[in-house]
Amino acid sequence: MALAVTGGGAATDPTLEEELHAFRELMLVPGARIDFGALGSSQAMKRVRSAEEARRLTDWANLGRYRAGNHILRANGSAAVVFVGASIIENWAQADPELFTNGCVNRGIGGQTSAHVLLRFMADVVRLGPRVVHLMVGTNDAAGNAGPVSDEEFRNNVVSMVEIAEAHGIRVIVSSIPPAGSFPWQPDVDPIGTIARWNGWLREFADERGHVYADYVAVLADGSGGMRAELTNDGVHPHRLGYDLMRPIVERALREALDD
Repeated sequence: MALAVTGGGAATDPTLEEELHAFRELMLVPGARIDFGALGSSQAMKRVRSAEEARRLTDWANLGRYRAGNHILRANGSAAVVFVGASIIENWAQADPELFTNGCVNRGIGGQTSAHVLLRFMADVVRLGPRVVHLMVGTNDAAGNAGPVSDEEFRNNVVSMVEIAEAHGIRVIVSSIPPAGSFPWQPDVDPIGTIARWNGWLREFADERGHVYADYVAVLADGSGGMRAELTNDGVHPHRLGYDLMRPIVERALREALDD
């Protein structure tokens, strides 16, 4: 549902941020029984949506989300690795906080497409001075969160981010798009073919440019294009068991990227 990929803009409101944190925590509990209909119509989620709608009028890409944190980080040094993307990246920090220590920082914002992330890339990645960026985008492009996205438009956004990273001497871990058989917030969209096609291109592109490819589909997929039911509560976002399976893959990718 849309709430599952919304968030980030409410960080200036502690109450809303607490509500988002509680929602993400529920999504991360293996086997949680979530009434998405009731949750979506709750007053808390209505407040979150209202705050997001207001924020988008003045800051479409949510450049303000990490502005203060970036300033503090730059004042105290730099990041070794930046994870950037949408809700699956954002939720990872809450699912596995140990991963985001020792110079690894999380710059995920729920609901964002590759176009949003591209607009944030200088501020939330390059200016932090990392050696490596872990880039995961595509789920919300396939869902059409900001309107339809063609294959060429998706590729252009990814190529732009990778070329910006290369120009600043940053190694790239190009992540696969996690599998999804459908989107609860966009039930009319069939994403399986799009995700498979884009993942094939992402792998080829990473190889051509000499970057690392992190294939999470290998451990998350159910064999028919969706995510394994025992690893997700909504078919799109991994819960903690899913992130546990992703951890060895990202650790291998980080070792390869940092060694190079």
